[in-house]
Amino acid sequence: SDLQKSIGLRPTKKIAEKLRHIRLIIRQRIKGARDLSESKRLLRNYIRQTIPVDLYSKSEVVKLIRKINDVTQKNLKVVMDEVMDIAIAKNVQSLDGQIQGILKGKYWKIEAGRKKAKTLDNVARKRIDKINDLLADPKDTPDNIVAHNANLNQRYQELATDPNQTQEMREEMVDIQIAMEYNMAMLMDDTNVNKLSSLEKVHTTLDEIIVEGKSKLRE
Repeated sequence: SDLQKSIGLRPTKKIAEKLRHIRLIIRQRIKGARDLSESKRLLRNYIRQTIPVDLYSKSEVVKLIRKINDVTQKNLKVVMDEVMDIAIAKNVQSLDGQIQGILKGKYWKIEAGRKKAKTLDNVARKRIDKINDLLADPKDTPDNIVAHNANLNQRYQELATDPNQTQEMREEMVDIQIAMEYNMAMLMDDTNVNKLSSLEKVHTTLDEIIVEGKSKLRE
Protein backbone atom coordinates (compact mmCIF):
# COMPACT_ATOMS: atom_id res chain seq x y z
CA SER A 1 0.00 0.00 0.00
CA ASP A 2 1.01 3.65 -0.37
CA LEU A 3 1.21 4.12 3.40
CA GLN A 4 3.38 1.04 3.84
CA LYS A 5 5.70 2.19 1.06
CA SER A 6 5.95 5.73 2.42
CA ILE A 7 6.98 4.63 5.90
CA GLY A 8 9.17 1.75 4.75
CA LEU A 9 7.13 -1.07 6.29
CA ARG A 10 8.21 -4.59 5.39
CA PRO A 11 5.62 -7.40 5.38
CA THR A 12 7.97 -9.49 7.52
CA LYS A 13 7.93 -7.03 10.40
CA LYS A 14 6.45 -8.28 13.66
CA ILE A 15 2.82 -7.33 14.23
CA ALA A 16 3.46 -5.43 17.48
CA GLU A 17 6.41 -3.56 15.96
CA LYS A 18 4.33 -2.78 12.89
CA LEU A 19 1.47 -1.42 15.01
CA ARG A 20 3.81 0.75 17.08
CA HIS A 21 5.40 2.11 13.92
CA ILE A 22 2.17 2.88 12.09
CA ARG A 23 0.59 4.35 15.24
CA LEU A 24 3.51 6.77 15.63
CA ILE A 25 3.33 7.82 11.98
CA ILE A 26 -0.45 8.28 12.08
CA ARG A 27 -0.25 10.36 15.28
CA GLN A 28 2.37 12.62 13.67
CA ARG A 29 0.39 12.97 10.45
CA ILE A 30 -2.87 13.74 12.27
CA LYS A 31 -1.08 16.36 14.35
CA GLY A 32 0.04 18.01 11.11
CA ALA A 33 -3.20 17.42 9.21
CA ARG A 34 -4.54 20.44 7.30
CA ASP A 35 -8.19 19.71 8.15
CA LEU A 36 -10.53 17.24 9.82
CA SER A 37 -11.26 15.32 6.60
CA GLU A 38 -7.58 14.50 6.24
CA SER A 39 -7.50 13.21 9.84
CA LYS A 40 -10.51 11.00 9.13
CA ARG A 41 -8.85 9.60 6.03
CA LEU A 42 -5.73 8.78 8.05
CA LEU A 43 -7.78 6.94 10.69
CA ARG A 44 -9.61 4.90 8.04
CA ASN A 45 -6.25 4.08 6.51
CA TYR A 46 -4.93 3.02 9.92
CA ILE A 47 -7.75 0.50 10.27
CA ARG A 48 -7.06 -0.97 6.84
CA GLN A 49 -3.35 -1.30 7.61
CA THR A 50 -3.57 -2.82 11.08
CA ILE A 51 -6.62 -5.07 11.28
CA PRO A 52 -6.98 -8.00 8.85
CA VAL A 53 -10.38 -7.94 7.15
CA ASP A 54 -11.34 -11.37 8.51
CA LEU A 55 -11.13 -10.05 12.11
CA TYR A 56 -14.05 -7.64 11.56
CA SER A 57 -17.75 -8.39 11.64
CA LYS A 58 -19.83 -6.28 9.26
CA SER A 59 -21.49 -4.47 12.19
CA GLU A 60 -18.08 -3.63 13.68
CA VAL A 61 -16.91 -2.14 10.39
CA VAL A 62 -20.06 -0.01 10.10
CA LYS A 63 -19.74 1.16 13.72
CA LEU A 64 -16.05 2.07 13.34
CA ILE A 65 -16.52 3.94 10.07
CA ARG A 66 -19.50 5.82 11.48
CA LYS A 67 -17.48 6.78 14.55
CA ILE A 68 -14.68 8.12 12.35
CA ASN A 69 -17.06 9.93 10.00
CA ASP A 70 -18.73 11.65 12.99
CA VAL A 71 -15.44 12.73 14.59
CA THR A 72 -15.00 16.39 15.52
CA GLN A 73 -11.88 18.37 16.32
CA LYS A 74 -12.93 18.20 19.96
CA ASN A 75 -13.09 14.41 20.24
CA LEU A 76 -10.45 13.55 17.61
CA LYS A 77 -7.82 12.42 20.12
CA VAL A 78 -10.33 10.24 22.02
CA VAL A 79 -11.53 8.54 18.84
CA MET A 80 -7.97 8.13 17.58
CA ASP A 81 -6.94 6.38 20.82
CA GLU A 82 -10.05 4.20 20.70
CA VAL A 83 -9.40 3.14 17.10
CA MET A 84 -5.78 2.31 17.93
CA ASP A 85 -6.84 0.27 20.98
CA ILE A 86 -9.29 -1.69 18.83
CA ALA A 87 -6.52 -2.51 16.35
CA ILE A 88 -4.28 -3.89 19.12
CA ALA A 89 -7.13 -5.85 20.74
CA LYS A 90 -8.21 -7.43 17.46
CA ASN A 91 -4.68 -8.60 16.72
CA VAL A 92 -4.24 -9.88 20.30
CA GLN A 93 -7.44 -11.92 20.03
CA SER A 94 -6.39 -13.32 16.64
CA LEU A 95 -2.92 -14.31 17.83
CA ASP A 96 -4.25 -15.85 21.04
CA GLY A 97 -6.66 -17.90 18.95
CA GLN A 98 -3.76 -19.21 16.86
CA ILE A 99 -1.82 -20.09 20.03
CA GLN A 100 -4.82 -21.95 21.46
CA GLY A 101 -5.12 -23.82 18.16
CA ILE A 102 -1.55 -25.08 18.59
CA LEU A 103 -1.90 -25.91 22.29
CA LYS A 104 -5.20 -27.75 21.84
CA GLY A 105 -4.28 -29.52 18.60
CA LYS A 106 -4.69 -33.30 18.43
CA TYR A 107 -1.30 -34.61 17.40
CA TRP A 108 -1.85 -38.31 18.12
CA LYS A 109 -4.14 -41.23 17.36
CA ILE A 110 -4.99 -44.40 19.22
CA GLU A 111 -3.71 -47.66 17.74
CA ALA A 112 -3.95 -50.97 19.58
CA GLY A 113 -4.92 -49.07 22.72
CA ARG A 114 -1.84 -46.84 22.66
CA LYS A 115 -1.17 -43.24 21.64
CA LYS A 116 0.72 -43.01 18.37
CA ALA A 117 2.14 -39.92 16.65
CA LYS A 118 -0.13 -38.58 13.92
CA THR A 119 1.17 -35.17 12.81
CA LEU A 120 4.12 -34.60 15.19
CA ASP A 121 6.87 -36.82 16.52
CA ASN A 122 6.47 -37.90 20.14
CA VAL A 123 9.08 -35.45 21.46
CA ALA A 124 7.20 -32.41 20.09
CA ARG A 125 3.81 -33.83 21.13
CA LYS A 126 4.98 -34.38 24.70
CA ARG A 127 6.45 -30.86 24.80
CA ILE A 128 3.09 -29.36 23.79
CA ASP A 129 1.41 -31.46 26.50
CA LYS A 130 4.00 -30.29 29.03
CA ILE A 131 3.56 -26.62 28.09
CA ASN A 132 -0.19 -26.99 28.64
CA ASP A 133 0.53 -28.40 32.10
CA LEU A 134 2.82 -25.46 32.89
CA LEU A 135 0.25 -22.79 32.07
CA ALA A 136 -1.52 -21.02 34.92
CA ASP A 137 -5.30 -21.02 35.11
CA PRO A 138 -6.28 -17.79 33.27
CA LYS A 139 -9.22 -17.42 35.66
CA ASP A 140 -6.89 -17.37 38.67
CA THR A 141 -6.07 -14.15 40.53
CA PRO A 142 -3.14 -12.03 39.32
CA ASP A 143 -1.27 -12.74 42.57
CA ASN A 144 -1.63 -16.50 42.08
CA ILE A 145 -0.48 -16.29 38.46
CA VAL A 146 2.59 -14.30 39.53
CA ALA A 147 3.28 -16.89 42.25
CA HIS A 148 2.85 -19.68 39.69
CA ASN A 149 5.42 -18.00 37.45
CA ALA A 150 7.81 -17.59 40.39
CA ASN A 151 7.73 -21.37 40.87
CA LEU A 152 8.35 -21.89 37.17
CA ASN A 153 11.25 -19.46 37.29
CA GLN A 154 12.78 -21.35 40.20
CA ARG A 155 12.76 -24.53 38.11
CA TYR A 156 14.18 -22.59 35.16
CA GLN A 157 17.08 -21.31 37.27
CA GLU A 158 17.84 -24.83 38.50
CA LEU A 159 18.11 -26.01 34.91
CA ALA A 160 20.04 -22.93 33.77
CA THR A 161 22.72 -23.38 36.43
CA ASP A 162 23.12 -27.13 35.98
CA PRO A 163 26.68 -27.75 34.69
CA ASN A 164 25.59 -30.97 32.98
CA GLN A 165 22.80 -29.65 30.80
CA THR A 166 21.24 -32.09 28.36
CA GLN A 167 19.20 -31.39 25.24
CA GLU A 168 16.06 -32.39 27.16
CA MET A 169 16.89 -29.88 29.89
CA ARG A 170 17.40 -27.09 27.36
CA GLU A 171 14.06 -27.94 25.75
CA GLU A 172 12.40 -27.86 29.17
CA MET A 173 13.86 -24.38 29.73
CA VAL A 174 12.33 -23.18 26.46
CA ASP A 175 8.98 -24.73 27.41
CA ILE A 176 9.06 -22.97 30.79
CA GLN A 177 9.86 -19.66 29.08
CA ILE A 178 6.86 -20.11 26.77
CA ALA A 179 4.57 -20.80 29.73
CA MET A 180 5.86 -17.84 31.78
CA GLU A 181 5.54 -15.47 28.82
CA TYR A 182 1.98 -16.60 28.15
CA ASN A 183 1.02 -16.44 31.82
CA MET A 184 2.25 -12.86 32.12
CA ALA A 185 0.51 -11.90 28.87
CA MET A 186 -2.79 -13.03 30.38
CA LEU A 187 -2.38 -10.38 33.09
CA MET A 188 -2.28 -7.57 30.51
CA ASP A 189 -5.21 -5.81 28.88
CA ASP A 190 -5.94 -6.74 25.26
CA THR A 191 -5.27 -3.11 24.31
CA ASN A 192 -1.69 -3.31 25.63
CA VAL A 193 0.75 -3.60 22.72
CA ASN A 194 3.20 -5.36 25.07
CA LYS A 195 0.68 -8.21 25.32
CA LEU A 196 0.85 -8.52 21.56
CA SER A 197 4.66 -8.67 21.73
CA SER A 198 4.53 -11.43 24.38
CA LEU A 199 2.02 -13.48 22.38
CA GLU A 200 4.19 -13.13 19.29
CA LYS A 201 7.14 -14.65 21.17
CA VAL A 202 4.96 -17.51 22.40
CA HIS A 203 3.49 -18.16 18.95
CA THR A 204 6.88 -18.06 17.22
CA THR A 205 8.45 -20.57 19.62
CA LEU A 206 5.43 -22.90 19.56
CA ASP A 207 5.48 -22.78 15.77
CA GLU A 208 9.17 -23.78 15.79
CA ILE A 209 8.32 -26.81 17.94
CA ILE A 210 5.52 -27.78 15.55
CA VAL A 211 7.68 -27.39 12.42
CA GLU A 212 10.49 -29.44 13.94
CA GLY A 213 8.05 -32.10 15.17
CA LYS A 214 6.47 -32.47 11.72
CA SER A 215 9.89 -32.66 10.10
CA LYS A 216 11.12 -35.40 12.46
CA LEU A 217 7.93 -37.42 11.99
CA ARG A 218 8.60 -37.52 8.24
CA GLU A 219 12.18 -38.72 8.70
